[in-house]
Amino acid sequence: MTSHIVDLTHIVDETIPAYPGDSPYGVHVSMRATGAGVDQVFPNLSQVKIGLHVGTHGDAPYHFVPNGDTIDQVNLSRCLGPACLISLDDFPAGEPIVVDHFKPNEAVIRKAPRVLIRTGWDKRIRESDYFERHPWISPEAAKYLVDLGLLTIGLDFPSVDYHPYSTHFALLGAKVFIVENLKGLDRLPLQDFQFSALPLNLRGRDGSPVRAVAFW
Repeated sequence: MTSHIVDLTHIVDETIPAYPGDSPYGVHVSMRATGAGVDQVFPNLSQVKIGLHVGTHGDAPYHFVPNGDTIDQVNLSRCLGPACLISLDDFPAGEPIVVDHFKPNEAVIRKAPRVLIRTGWDKRIRESDYFERHPWISPEAAKYLVDLGLLTIGLDFPSVDYHPYSTHFALLGAKVFIVENLKGLDRLPLQDFQFSALPLNLRGRDGSPVRAVAFW
């Protein structure tokens, strides 16, 4: 029986920043609820506009791999199951996360191949350098994790790397599901928990918002 459920998802509203070049979040209200007891009863109805990589979201292989699986083709077993946490609190801005940061946890990663990385960068999501100086994962570390059987990688910063995106190619080329912009990983144990980050079933698309949770 689950006794703990932790929401790891940034709330989405008009203040959520979009990755440079992506579409910001917006809302259009087309109808407002009247309440009961009136001649014509109407519900609340609204539409949202959001880039698929705004806020807490998942990357499909197709995000960078021209013939890669689209988000509706991602195997959901990758997105749900045993996970572990790599604690790198107060990680230096703009520095790479390398193989040596993962090696002490090799046995745990093999057992729980959904790896979440905690750096504390999520607390800076509304700061001007959030997208420009975040930690990143070296391509060598990505390949090392793939060799360990990695299924999903989740991080509390906005991207696994920078241009020319070698880490994205290493992970997505191996069909690893990437979950970016997690928050609140300081509320999790280091191991013995489950992770879920299920994407929307959007045909032919490169990514999707997710509702990411951990539970144990």
